[in-house]
Order: sequence, then C-alpha cells, then structure tokens
Amino acid sequence: MMNVSRMVVPVFAALALLPRAGAAAEIEVVKEGPKVGLNGLSFEAGVALPDKGDAAFLYGGRLYLGNLFTNWLHFSAGLTRWNTNLDPKELAQDVAGEISDTRVFGALQAHLFTVKSVATYAGAGLAFHRVGASIADDPDLEDAIKGTKVAPEFSLQLTLPAGAFELGTELRREIVEDADNWSIGFLAGIHWSGPRKRGYQAEQEAKLKVDATSSAKTPVPTTIEVNTAPTEVAVTPPAPPTTAPKVEVPEPVRDDLREVREENAQLKKRLEQIEERERDRALNEERARREAAEKENARLAAELQAALASTQKKADAPATDVGLSSGSQTLLLTFSDSVMFSSGTADLSAGAVTELGRVAQVLRAHPGATIVIEGHTDSAGNPVSNQELSQRRADSVKSALVAAGIAGSRIETIGAGSSRPIADNTTASGRAMNRRVEIQIRPAGAE
Repeated sequence: MMNVSRMVVPVFAALALLPRAGAAAEIEVVKEGPKVGLNGLSFEAGVALPDKGDAAFLYGGRLYLGNLFTNWLHFSAGLTRWNTNLDPKELAQDVAGEISDTRVFGALQAHLFTVKSVATYAGAGLAFHRVGASIADDPDLEDAIKGTKVAPEFSLQLTLPAGAFELGTELRREIVEDADNWSIGFLAGIHWSGPRKRGYQAEQEAKLKVDATSSAKTPVPTTIEVNTAPTEVAVTPPAPPTTAPKVEVPEPVRDDLREVREENAQLKKRLEQIEERERDRALNEERARREAAEKENARLAAELQAALASTQKKADAPATDVGLSSGSQTLLLTFSDSVMFSSGTADLSAGAVTELGRVAQVLRAHPGATIVIEGHTDSAGNPVSNQELSQRRADSVKSALVAAGIAGSRIETIGAGSSRPIADNTTASGRAMNRRVEIQIRPAGAE
C-alpha cells in the first residue's frame, strides 16, 4: 500500500507536465501586481463653473503615480488654476470684483469598463484650495470668500490611449465649504513606462501562455517511467533581437535625391544674388538721398545768405549768423536779442520783422523744410522767469513767420531759458551772446 501511494503522486505530476513536454512547447509566466511610482504626466485645459462667479478658463497639469493597492486603482496628483469675475446674482449683493482658485489635489481613479478603446474611470479625492478674492467696495465679503480650504471632490473621466500617449476629458464636482463648483477639462498626456494599465489588462497579462499547437501534436506515452528524484528545469533565455536588414536605396531614387540637392544649391545661389542686388539698390538709394539732401542744404543756405545780405549792412538790423550746425544737415540762424526785442519783453522790433519776412520768403520756396525755434537767455534773474520769457520770444518769432506765409504745422517752438549757454555768463559779452533766438531749419530729405 505504501509503494502504491509513493507512485501515484509522481504519476499525476508527470501527467500534468505532459502537455508542456514537447520540443516546441513554450512556457511564459507573466505576473504583474500594483506598482507605485512616477510614470506619466498630462496637461489640462478646460472650463470652470464656480458657484460664486462667471465661467472661467481653467488650466493645469497632473502627475500619474502608478497603481495603488490593486491594478484597478490609479493614483494621481496635480495643480489647476482659474480666475473670473464675481456673479452678483449668486451672491445676492450688488458688488463687483474677481475670484480665483489655485487647487492642489490628490485623487484615486477606478477603472470601470472599456468600450471600443474608450476607458471610463470614476474618481474621488481631496484638494487644497487657495481661494483669492478682490472686492473693492466690500472688504468683509472679500475676507469671507478668500482663504485656504480643504474640500472633497468627485470626477468621471473618459480616456482614449494611443500607444504611450493618452487623450481624455474629465468632469469634476468640488464641494468647497458652501460652494458647489463644477469643471470640465480636456487632458493630453504621456506615460513613459507604457500605456496606463487597466484592471482587465493586468489580469490578462498574469496568465500562462502555452503553445497549444505543438503540445497537441505531442503523443502521450503509454509507458511512464517515474523518477522520484528532483527534476531540473532548463530555462532557455529569449533569443536576442535580430538587427534590421540594411535597405539598399535604388539607383533612380539616388538620382532624384542628387537632382534635388543640385536644385537647392542653385536656388540658394539665386537667393544670395537677389539679396546682394537688394543691398546694392538700398545703398544707392541712400547715397542718392544724402547727396540730394546736401545739395538742398547748400542751396537753402545760399538763398538765406543772399536774402539777409542786404539787411546785415543796416545799423538796426539784427545780428545774425547763417551756417550748418556742426556734424548735421541742419541750418542754424542765430539772432541776437539786443536788436530783436526790447529789454525784458517778447515784442519784435520793426527790423526783426523785416528780416524774418526775408527768411519766410526763402522758406516758402522750400515747403518740405521743417523749422525749430529756440529762445535762450543768460543766467541773470529768476530761472523760471527766464524760461517763460524765452518761450514767449520763440512764439513771437513763430507768429511773424506764420504771418509771412509759413504754415504753423511746420514750426516747433522751445523755451530753453538759460539751460544752453554758448558763452561765459560771468562776463557781460558772454551774457549778451547767450541772449539769443536760434532758428534751426531741416531741409527735406535730411536725417
């Protein structure tokens, strides 16, 4: 009896191994339990429907932290934010302001079912809300709304995986104290450790994959020799992956590629030639403009000098100086105030009006020229009074030119006071030189 029992157990053990004993039989055991760890992330954009405000744009992101307890539960954490205007109807108060919510959350999502690759998840979690409010007319209401609050939330999520990538949408309800907020977000994410495992997938992977075809062809022996000694199982490692064969490019394709490269080189050369011609054209136009401006400058200076030549010889004519200002294309006319104005006033003398009329006669022939009139004083007296006097004198000169036919839109006036001396204010002669009116004329085309 003892010998029979010692033989029965090994016989049944051998019979259990028979379907896998063929030369072509293959045994593969895959068992995968829950895993916790960072394995993906996603970005979210959507619409928040807060209880106390208008609809708001919502944005944020989340991290996927693997399975928890079982393959059916997934854990994630993240952050979202939205900002919107307060809704007076919901508050039952006539107030205006803004409300915002920064949400840091952790959530568990359970896989329910999958229909045509679309997986459905139900979720629950806990969130910390940093609620902000800005209400200018009601600080008490502002203090009542804002603050840090802990709230539960519930969600329903639909996802569509595409390899390691995943697209989805999520509907959430957040119960923040007395507010009942809803939001819907659209997610786009990636799982770098592979697609997010669903419950039924993990269970299907934890099974034995047996080559049934080869084992079915293996005959069952009629005589069984039982060896009670321990059986050594030889495990054959998987064959290394074979390298992809080298693909030879056909000759016609190589010829096409060669022609494309040659065409690209020719196109690049033509573009460089076009750019060079454009640079040369721009340089020639700039050179021509400068030459035209210099000629216009010289012609205007000659005309002004000729127009003022007759009045320069008269004793009551204002002392003037006509010439190009240093380093620019601006003509500068300088008038001494001793013969232009009465002392301490902005009233032009008769000789000054005559000379300004001659200047206006030349400027009418050059309608493109612009004019800046600056009034200057010495440093004696009150600086504020000096500035006001210099401005009135510049305005008087402008009025004389406008009366002589020059458009006022061409003229700008500046009262510089004593801020821009050209001589030493400690001497009488220097102060006399500083009391002046300058007319700066910029011909058309000048820089």
